[in-house]
Order: sequence, then C-alpha cells, then structure tokens
Amino acid sequence: MKSHYLSGLASDHPGLASPEPEKIGVRLIRLTEGRWHASAIVRSFSAVDRVLFEWSNRSGGQLECHFEITYSDGYQISGEYRFKRKGTSRPALTRHVRASARALCQGFGDINEVRGLTARALDFLECYETDDACAA
Repeated sequence: MKSHYLSGLASDHPGLASPEPEKIGVRLIRLTEGRWHASAIVRSFSAVDRVLFEWSNRSGGQLECHFEITYSDGYQISGEYRFKRKGTSRPALTRHVRASARALCQGFGDINEVRGLTARALDFLECYETDDACAA
C-alpha cells in the first residue's frame, strides 16, 4: 500500500498532520545458531522472535546467534544477537536493532556492533521497518 501525500504543506491544511512515508519492508531475515547448528529464514520480525524464543528455551534461556536482515531495496544489516533470560524477558531482535540505531544517532557508537547501520543510522529508524507494525 503506497502512502498518499497532500499537496502543499501540512500547515496549509489545519488539523491534518503530515503523513509519514511508508517504510521499506523486510524481504527476509536469516538466523544461524552455532551451538545447535540451527538456521532459519523468515519474513517478519514476529516470526524471528518466535524462532529466537524457541531456541532460547531449548538452550536454557541463553542464546547466541548471527542474524542478517535484507530489506526490499537490497539494503542489509547483520550482526550477532545474544540473549540471556532475566525473569520473564523474551528475546526480541527488534529491540536489539533499534537500540543499536538509537545509540549511533545519539553519538554513543554502535553498542551492539550491527554491521550496515553506521553509514545510514540517522535515517534508518525513519526509513526502514524495524517491527511488524510497519508491515503492509
């Protein structure tokens, strides 16, 4: 579904907020877990989180895996995701990716060493899907 833009500025249309451009969606997310020699390819963040939850349960609440996210425009980010359950927490790749992008935007460096974010961190959160709420 394409975004529809009003002609003119939002200030020309009282009471209407500027529409947000449609975010670039995920083509696929590839996961590789070394300890169990498991891999998965999924097409949404909710699906990736289900896989991570299953893998963390199998390994007693701890998880280390490699991820690679490919967006529909070909842009890729990748890195390592580590999770250790504390209380009722659940693994979430979305939190990991957003935290990395926010840290870069705020000048803290890439706290999670996600490759591919450094060149585009300032607009990454605005332009690219980081959760399924953005999915069409």
